[in-house]
Amino acid sequence: TGSKREIVALDVATGATKWRAAVPQNDEYTSASSEGGVRVGAAAYVAVDDGRVLRVDPAACTTKAQTGCVQLAFQLENETFDNPRMFAIGEDIVLAESTAIRRLSTGGELLGHIHVRDSLGGATPAGDRRVAAIFDDELVLIDYATCGASPVALRRKNGFEQSFSFTMF
Repeated sequence: TGSKREIVALDVATGATKWRAAVPQNDEYTSASSEGGVRVGAAAYVAVDDGRVLRVDPAACTTKAQTGCVQLAFQLENETFDNPRMFAIGEDIVLAESTAIRRLSTGGELLGHIHVRDSLGGATPAGDRRVAAIFDDELVLIDYATCGASPVALRRKNGFEQSFSFTMF
């Protein structure tokens, strides 16, 4: 809506606006554009282009005062987002963007990190604790229950004609 940055809740059946809430401005230099969102439990989490992840309480957003509607959940330092793919695994957030697929708690604790060498083609949930992803021209199944928080980088494949699938357990 012009220069205003808002989170807008739409009715799934009709597309009608249910409520609107302003995205808090971080500083005068960032656009505070929303780059993606996911629902975890009763709250929604929205990534903002300046590296912030906001916690949205839909129940608070429907009140007139909107107290507690949009709050900072956490911020990833020295980071910006450019259209991340976000989804939930259990009570955690998976953020897939450009050079990494990360599993984070809703408080911002890094629970798993897979480094993408060249390009991320996409990522999607694959059960309760796994993520299927295409990166570096490979299909990879990531099991975050067994991957630690330390960054993991998969080895290069042998020859550009050969295709590998890796399962991280």
